[in-house]
Amino acid sequence: MSLWLKISLLIYLSIGLLSCGTAPSGKTNRTDAVHYLGRYEVTDTGDYRMGWPGSGFGLRFRGTQLAVTLTDDGQGIMDAVINGASSALVLQSGTHDYTIVTSDRESLFDVSLTRRTEVLTSGVFEINDIRIDGERVARDLPLRKILFIGDSITAGYGVRGNTNDCRYTPASNAPLKSYAALAANALGAEPHLIAISGRGVVSNYAGGGGMLMPQQIDKALPDRAAIWDHSLFMADAVVVNLGTNDWSASRPHQAEFNKGYADLIIDIRARFPNAEIIMASGPMLNSEKNAAVQAGIEAAIKAVGGERLSAVNLSLSDTQLKWGCDYHPGRDSMVKMANDLTAHISKRIGWTAKPVPLPNDLKISPPRTMKKGGKKHYASRVAAIAQQPPLDGGILFLGDSITEAGDWAAFFPDVKTANHGIGWDTVGGLRARLPQIIINNPDKIFIMIGTNDIGYDHDPIDMAAKLEDVIKVLRSSRPKAKLYLQSVLPREESNAAKVAAINRQYAALAKDMQMPFITLTPAFADASGGLRRELTYDGLHLNAAGYAVWSEAIRSYAAE
Repeated sequence: MSLWLKISLLIYLSIGLLSCGTAPSGKTNRTDAVHYLGRYEVTDTGDYRMGWPGSGFGLRFRGTQLAVTLTDDGQGIMDAVINGASSALVLQSGTHDYTIVTSDRESLFDVSLTRRTEVLTSGVFEINDIRIDGERVARDLPLRKILFIGDSITAGYGVRGNTNDCRYTPASNAPLKSYAALAANALGAEPHLIAISGRGVVSNYAGGGGMLMPQQIDKALPDRAAIWDHSLFMADAVVVNLGTNDWSASRPHQAEFNKGYADLIIDIRARFPNAEIIMASGPMLNSEKNAAVQAGIEAAIKAVGGERLSAVNLSLSDTQLKWGCDYHPGRDSMVKMANDLTAHISKRIGWTAKPVPLPNDLKISPPRTMKKGGKKHYASRVAAIAQQPPLDGGILFLGDSITEAGDWAAFFPDVKTANHGIGWDTVGGLRARLPQIIINNPDKIFIMIGTNDIGYDHDPIDMAAKLEDVIKVLRSSRPKAKLYLQSVLPREESNAAKVAAINRQYAALAKDMQMPFITLTPAFADASGGLRRELTYDGLHLNAAGYAVWSEAIRSYAAE
């Protein structure tokens, strides 16, 4: 069998790889040695078929190897968490063996393998066999249980993205980083996530097909006929976070939504008579649409009655990872929502929980095509900028080495400034570090980027498209800041035509975006279109005289 992919695991003692290939011969007893996570259907051959996000298994063993046999359609991705270290396992189509842990010495391993992808992109999968070389060690199981019924927010849609303009991919999904999983972990509870992107209470997103979420309550698998035995997971609390898709791209009648929501809660109460039912609203809807969801919640509380019903409004964070892909909650927002929910559950049920800390996993990587020396400098500057205090007010300067070398505090002594210039940077590199940029809250942002793209022969049209992404993110995250796009400075005469082509695209972009475009060419270009010799020391970078000309050229804009 061919090796599918090698993914290094950050596990002390382990030299293993997640791989497809030869598996250990020892076999566990799946009924008493493995704890299955999430809902499942047992097939006629005794295999476990699963499909909900976060479903899989967990076990603890002392030994040297763990392997599994899984069947998949080839679109699924699993999260392998081993002694706290997480890696992705990308599955092949068909039935294959995967070695999850391998070590050259006997050690204690705590392992979970759960579904990252949703049924919409990856269908269902089967756990056909689990084998260890070693002995099983008892795993402490949570006594508390929480059932979450939701949509893309609960499923962890796009959480691994760093900005709202990234597009969803299956790999960007992260049910383990969703507010549901975070809150359950903080409360010492086991979660079941019954969630599908785009689904609603009485209508799906934009009128899309598929079962509505109320029809999924009794399903062992999403959108399948298999029925789940609720006695296998009798929830102490049920969290319902629905309504976003009903009201996002379609607008049901309020009365229809109210009745549908009330019927859903009545069905939940019938199945979980002793559970606290918590109905969540927010955080992706505007105030009007969120009020419509809250009206449905109020109607349900009135229709069902009783003491074990409550409502909570979940809100987004306003930090660097506020957003994930496609304007879904980012990792910071998921933490904020989890803490909102745990505080509510603690008050209602009396369970105690420590606040979930903000994640420290923001990774900003240089463009793949950047030269080795540039990548090294890019990484060092990103780290250095991270040590700067966030700018509140004042001017933020974004760019490459020409911006980095500017002493902006000296040029504008009466204004707070922050220098986010990075030598070697390109338009793509600037876009990659947006999560770090939007931590700041400046009054003005000056952008000059693109001269290094010339060395990589980047298309000016593509450069303008990437720069448009940057501008859109800056505007959405810092709407009060005024943005200024500056033309790329002249450089060697041989590159004059390329500089002119880029600036034509930038001027058109600025016009379309209705933002100021500062044309610096007249102040810097000689008769041949190159950079004036008295303003540079190498034909590309500015000397002191060059910075004096530049700072004066933008002074009136800075004073606006």
